[in-house]
Amino acid sequence: MHINQITPQNFQESFNLLDILKNSVFYPASGIDAIDIEKFSSERFFGKFVSFVHVDYSMLPQDVNNAMTNDFVGVGYNLIGIRQLEYVEIFPNDFIPLALTLNLQEIERREKGCGQNIVPFFAFWAVYEFIPQPGGPISNRLPRFQLLHIGGEACHVFEAIYLYNKINPRAIIIVRQAAGYGDNWTNFLDPDFRLYRLLLRNANKNCTTMPNFVLTDTPVNWPSFEVIDDFLEILEPGHYVTIYLHKRRILWNEYILSILKKYIFKIFRL
Repeated sequence: MHINQITPQNFQESFNLLDILKNSVFYPASGIDAIDIEKFSSERFFGKFVSFVHVDYSMLPQDVNNAMTNDFVGVGYNLIGIRQLEYVEIFPNDFIPLALTLNLQEIERREKGCGQNIVPFFAFWAVYEFIPQPGGPISNRLPRFQLLHIGGEACHVFEAIYLYNKINPRAIIIVRQAAGYGDNWTNFLDPDFRLYRLLLRNANKNCTTMPNFVLTDTPVNWPSFEVIDDFLEILEPGHYVTIYLHKRRILWNEYILSILKKYIFKIFRL
């Protein structure tokens, strides 16, 4: 169901994972931050993104529920609905994680205990609607958006929802990823590490496209991604975020093949 058709009355039965994943923003190690919603609501991107997928293995469900229920009210949003999701609504019954070889740094961080304090699975989905105040500004506010927060390890969840469904997010945000002294066992921005390898595998094997944008506070060295020079915004004093744009050249034979494969995939899923 399209997000504009969701009401408080039909909300409970309106969850559709595929609708959320299409043209979504993926935020691994999100905590309860909403910088992705803020930045991708700007005039440059207005209307391009209405679905945001957050994944984090360190937040408690009660803290996430509280933030999703209350935090957006302060910036003018009405909560249409929020509900907790079951495991089977996120993870397919036949999902089997890939046996990808870890690189040396990932192995070393695993052995040090990084990424071991993972909260038990939980997930919340919510839909929000902006309520303009008389005389108040309405710029940089999405009329509606939906937020899916999953408690789990980001790469594992990515496999189960994006890779399994042959969809890549349209944008990714990586801020404060804790890959140095933090608890992150991998490095999201290094092409030799697991997240990029999963994105590339999805693009090559399933004829998806790589994300159009990467918003980050750390330099990105992913192949074919170039920084947008005129986008540099302050996150906090001395801490900036910028956006990288995917510059891959379109190969028309691959593009046509990808469309055909997507239609075949949809037919067999009916």
